[in-house]
Amino acid sequence: MLTQQILEKHFPIPITNEYTDFQQFRQDLVDSIVYLLQYDVERLAQAMYQIDVGEEVFRTALYAQDAVRLADLAIERVSQKRQVYPQKI
Repeated sequence: MLTQQILEKHFPIPITNEYTDFQQFRQDLVDSIVYLLQYDVERLAQAMYQIDVGEEVFRTALYAQDAVRLADLAIERVSQKRQVYPQKI
């Protein structure tokens, strides 16, 4: 899963074999974001910037400390970019 590889590059997701269950991957991403919200918000902001998540939606989710929303934003944006630029991502 290319989306997984891209997100693993930006977030401290446990290194495992290829995920076969999207929900498990998503939960690991949420757990990673919870950790970043508590200990390294700057790294989280940099990752979301590099993925190109919109600043306003990022700030709204960040202010709410909504790790699930932040994970969904990251997954959604990487998926959108893959559809527009399939050769580059």
